[in-house]
Amino acid sequence: MRWSFAVLVMIFPLLGCGGPESPAGSDCSLAVHRDATTYIEAGFTEHAASKVGKADGADCDDMGADARGAYFAENPHQVDVWSFDGGLDSSKVIGVRESNGIFRVFIAEAVSKAEAKELSRVLPRASTNDPQGVTVTAAREVLVSTTPLGDAGVASLVEGDSVTASCFVARAQTNIGARGSAVRVEAGDETGYAAVAIRDVETDERITFLEQSEHWLRSHLPEC
Repeated sequence: MRWSFAVLVMIFPLLGCGGPESPAGSDCSLAVHRDATTYIEAGFTEHAASKVGKADGADCDDMGADARGAYFAENPHQVDVWSFDGGLDSSKVIGVRESNGIFRVFIAEAVSKAEAKELSRVLPRASTNDPQGVTVTAAREVLVSTTPLGDAGVASLVEGDSVTASCFVARAQTNIGARGSAVRVEAGDETGYAAVAIRDVETDERITFLEQSEHWLRSHLPEC
């Protein structure tokens, strides 16, 4: 871990805390598509399951005024999907394995609210939030700042550095209006916020700073 602030010039030029955030953007729900059916995430479970094949995974565009939310790319990435034991119909509910025997539950869009509620009752919920935090790894040099996406730094991480993240900030804004997300981290003796992803206001390019995705962090950490 390098305790320098060169990252302010190299990666975070003009970034800072920009006051109240704008409502612009679109929330993403994870989704998968299989056998002409789209399934939407509906929590987590430890219910027993058996692998049944693969599905198309949705991508997420949740930053900027023209954000699309969850969408399926022309060549979507593939995920393994599981059918839950106990006679649960895989045309209505399937799972994607996360870790430690926990599955992310996906319920078909066509399922009624009443039936979805019953499925949730049958599949006991499991939490993936770890009270001790999770380990995150820098994919590039990133500032650890006093506020989410702020420019007042307490440390910096270089590619490959790993630290513990304790909570997730879904939406933050820099002083020039760039929007993104962050996690609260412990970097040595310092505590601050590391950016997860930011969308550049000039190029509209999405820049990611950690190896862990926003989706993964959102599901494994509580909100700050």
